[in-house]
This record gives sequence, C-alpha cells and structure tokens, in this order.
Amino acid sequence: MILAAIAFLIAGTFFFWKEILAAENGRMGRIYSLETGYFLWIASIAFLIAGSLYLSIKSKFINHKFSS
Repeated sequence: MILAAIAFLIAGTFFFWKEILAAENGRMGRIYSLETGYFLWIASIAFLIAGSLYLSIKSKFINHKFSS
C-alpha cells in the first residue's frame, strides 16, 4: 500500500507540469491539456490504494475474529 501511495503522489505531480521531454535530444513539448487517459491513470492508482486498504483491514478483522 505504501508503494501505491508513493505512486499516487508522483502521478499527481504531473498535474502541475507545463512541459515534458518530447524527444531524446532534449526538446521539450508543451502540455496543452490533460485528457481522459491521465485521469484514468490517477483513478486506477486510487483504486489500487483503496483495494489494498480494504484487504488490509479485512484481513486484520478476520485474524482478530479467529484469534479470540
């Protein structure tokens, strides 16, 4: 879950970028808009975090239930 949270933070920083590396020779390209793909990427990481958190809580609840 920690790695997913780090991935979410790194992916979120791209929202504030104005330019990206467009070619290997160092040419920069302007970002005009963020399209659906970016937000799907962010949503998939958020769902990964939510699923990991859910399974973590569920496993702790089940382990606690059977240990009592």
